[in-house]
Amino acid sequence: MRLRLNRLISPPDWARVYGEIANDRIGRYGGEEFVAVLTDITEAQAAHIAERIRSKVAALEIHADEQLIKVTISSGGVWLAPTNNMQLSAALDTADKRLYAAKRAGRDQVCFS
Repeated sequence: MRLRLNRLISPPDWARVYGEIANDRIGRYGGEEFVAVLTDITEAQAAHIAERIRSKVAALEIHADEQLIKVTISSGGVWLAPTNNMQLSAALDTADKRLYAAKRAGRDQVCFS
């Protein structure tokens, strides 16, 4: 059974999974994709957060139509140093390529660097 992600994971669930940091944003980007913009963190912290989101989503127990639904996510990430002049479109393209690399590598994982 394939259900739309937004029906399974509500904004309060995302807050529990991700946490609340004042300047960070998470939102829908495309059909079943989300983008997280994290500020004032290192590359290692960003990769750790991506992995934490992946593992917490995998641990969620979601009940729909009297069934237990297990959800996993694949994640692709890109970190930009404050001095990096990469355009937003190029950063999103890089993250998208890493997302598909994670899917090709078996899904339910993070491809970040």
